[in-house]
Amino acid sequence: MVEPIVVYVPGTPRPYEGARFVNGRVIRYKNKVRALYRKQVVTECRLQGRPIHGPVQMKLDLWFATKNVLLLGQPHTHTPDEDNCSKVWKDCAEEAGILADGDSRVARSIVTKTWALKAGAMATFTPFKIEEDED
Repeated sequence: MVEPIVVYVPGTPRPYEGARFVNGRVIRYKNKVRALYRKQVVTECRLQGRPIHGPVQMKLDLWFATKNVLLLGQPHTHTPDEDNCSKVWKDCAEEAGILADGDSRVARSIVTKTWALKAGAMATFTPFKIEEDED
């Protein structure tokens, strides 16, 4: 069995920076905080140093900081959307070489957003195989 690749990045998870339409024109805003977060994710992914070929499962845990103890461990249902955060991680894992055959090889993606004392994100990449039921 292939060992999973686990990547942890501290700090508030940042979403994918998509384009906006303003007055019929496509505008792309440059955000330094998002750019730094993306660079940090790529760096941490590169430290893992080994690619996964073939179909991949990505489990992404996102923790958003709160001081409200009543929210700790509860689902985070505010922006950013989980799919936009997932895009950042897939793109960065591809750039770093973990997803050797491209981010389209992610066949299953499990994303969880919760409130926590400290913000951070952890992605776990494993080869994906469908387990067949034994009858």
